[in-house]
Amino acid sequence: MAEQLETNLVEVERYPVKRESSYIVNLKLGVDTWAFVQRFQEAHPDDPGARIEGVWDRTRSFFGTFDDKTLYSLRSSPEVKSISEDSIWFQNFE
Repeated sequence: MAEQLETNLVEVERYPVKRESSYIVNLKLGVDTWAFVQRFQEAHPDDPGARIEGVWDRTRSFFGTFDDKTLYSLRSSPEVKSISEDSIWFQNFE
């Protein structure tokens, strides 16, 4: 889990192979996922740098592509538990 430092910004978990500008955001226990997503979309209407691509309500998570400004906003939200880069995994079927 990413820890929150003195700056009160959630650290982004980094991976060596990732999708460009794509992140997975996990919300804290008790946060209404759909309400958070709705507020997010209202705050960033038609913004290509703030595009949610999917939501996992069961795990209070969503993923999408976010520019630096949007990522900073998410990192500073008290409702966000962690953020990680959306990484690319390869599996060898030998």
